[in-house]
Amino acid sequence: MRLRQEAFGSVYYGALGVPKEDVRQRATITGRNFEFFGAPVGLIFAIDPTLTKFSWLDYGLFLQTIMIAATALGLATCPQVSFVRYQDIISKQLDFPAEFEVVCGMSLGFPDEESVLNELDMGREPVGSFTKFLGFGTQRA
Repeated sequence: MRLRQEAFGSVYYGALGVPKEDVRQRATITGRNFEFFGAPVGLIFAIDPTLTKFSWLDYGLFLQTIMIAATALGLATCPQVSFVRYQDIISKQLDFPAEFEVVCGMSLGFPDEESVLNELDMGREPVGSFTKFLGFGTQRA
């Protein structure tokens, strides 16, 4: 997992022309997360932790549905886990019940078609490296 994160960082910051050793510029770019990357709408999602772990699946499907609906309307989204690190501050500012957990944030707006980030060539992990399918064309003794 860590290697994939480092590979993404290399591709992402490389596309923006920021070398690895430029910590200050990287921090500035990372800070754009908390400005919702300039999107006109920033969403914060939270969940009541008394719900079972199975509710997180429902929540993921809900988030995906928002993203698909936005795309159908010509909008773009970017789910952002970075907000989770600041749960206490966000919960206080948004007056969430104390026990609620921040799930993620999401940027929502019109896509920037000219952004170099649209051209990122980040390879995908092969499905077989993190899944195991049984009963689909395999014979078991």
